[in-house]
Amino acid sequence: MKEMTQKGCTIFFSTHVLDVAEKLCNKIAIIHKGKLVTCGNTDTVKGTKSLEEFFMEVDVIMNQIIHLSKSKTLKYTTHK
Repeated sequence: MKEMTQKGCTIFFSTHVLDVAEKLCNKIAIIHKGKLVTCGNTDTVKGTKSLEEFFMEVDVIMNQIIHLSKSKTLKYTTHK
């Protein structure tokens, strides 16, 4: 894959094995439950963390947002 990208080819690589993605990919996109959360240069997206650490933080935050949005939806629907 590295040889192909060095020749200017773009490769779309999908995996749940984040340490492999971190080693092979120079750009990434994080999709959480079907929603694009972030994308960009791998080092910029993950910062000083490993890609797995970054994803675990995103997972917690996104699940909190989903929970809050469901709570508010339920709250509003019960007041109708």
